[in-house]
Amino acid sequence: MNKTAKIWIIVGATLLIGLVVYIVNKSNSSFVTDSWHESYAPTDKGPYGTYVFKELLDTTGIFESFIQLDQDIENNLVDHEDLNDIYFFIGLENYMSEANFDYLIDFVENGNTAFISTPKMSAYMLDYLFLKLNETYQYSKDSIQQFYFTNPTINQKPFPFKFIKNNRAEIHSWVSFNPDNFIYLAGETKVLGQSSNQQPNFIKIPLEGGTIYLHSTPYLFSNIAFFRFNGIKYAENIIKHLPPGKIQWDIYNLDYHSKSEENEGGNKGSNNRSFFEFIFKHTALKWGFIILLITALLYAIFKGKRKQDIIPAISLKTNSSLRYLETVSSLYLQARKHNKLAEIQKKVFLAFIADKYFIKTNKINAEYVIKLAAKSGVAIENINAIFISFKTLSDKEMVTDEELIKLQQEIEYFYKTCK
Repeated sequence: MNKTAKIWIIVGATLLIGLVVYIVNKSNSSFVTDSWHESYAPTDKGPYGTYVFKELLDTTGIFESFIQLDQDIENNLVDHEDLNDIYFFIGLENYMSEANFDYLIDFVENGNTAFISTPKMSAYMLDYLFLKLNETYQYSKDSIQQFYFTNPTINQKPFPFKFIKNNRAEIHSWVSFNPDNFIYLAGETKVLGQSSNQQPNFIKIPLEGGTIYLHSTPYLFSNIAFFRFNGIKYAENIIKHLPPGKIQWDIYNLDYHSKSEENEGGNKGSNNRSFFEFIFKHTALKWGFIILLITALLYAIFKGKRKQDIIPAISLKTNSSLRYLETVSSLYLQARKHNKLAEIQKKVFLAFIADKYFIKTNKINAEYVIKLAAKSGVAIENINAIFISFKTLSDKEMVTDEELIKLQQEIEYFYKTCK
């Protein structure tokens, strides 16, 4: 390798490292073993997916087996005769085009329903549904927010939610609707749910033949909200507001699609997406790509001096099988089968202990409890209370709400106080 080649390699390496640093800083995401991407996709079993909510809807009995719309709704959202069809969307942003939104309005006015949970809608959606485009939303920054429903027939006790990211609480911008910006279409806009500071996050907008339900906090339907907080009960109360019908869940508008894609049927979005956009959207792929570039660079620099085969690095295997066990467990979704729910709570609790404190859970005895108390900092009597509850509930065929709530409170106390 001559001197000129080495100079060009150094220059190229400098530019490459600068590009990598720029991309990493721009992505502004931490390297963690779990994907904390806010997909809100019904097939995503990660923290911000809605897999558990999808399973809940599928087992309620009041909705027919729903379909997923993976193409533009103008050509795929079906209006079945003599049936209430429900357009359903949960996402960080709704990228619906103007033509598709016009189709959705006609769909609702024909006697159907739309439920949209997102903190960000397109300009033409806001312009149609509200008085002023730029005064639609209100924002409240905090790590915790409480929500409750205005219907007096629903439990008025607030539902507290904490925003969790990378397994810790973070300050979050909670989005709500500005009540001074409501518009009168075919009837008065009605507030169905709001935060503890009386900022609406769930509203009902009647149209001529149907109804649009808008919800501004999709995080409340995520897998992590269902497991860490009282998300299942909150979602059940949301469902009570919707009329029975056939749900058509829109996953197409979770991502942006150009007009040319929609003209071709809307099925080329994922294929035409930028290669680098896709790579750097996912943490594991991003870091794998960066490591590949750095490895290739080092190989090019030292190839002239090192001729022997490079021993490949052994990639560390991460134990992700126990993460978010709750999102893949259909036991959470079986109506009123509290004994089954207690069993899965025990499995999750023991998995947490094994993963965090490296204590084998195959034999629960006094020695095990003492060791767990020493490592976690939680009092022995509190730990004993949890395992006594597990034993008591496992021996019962019927478990009451009060017994299940007591068990949940004992487990939550452990999570909050353990070190």
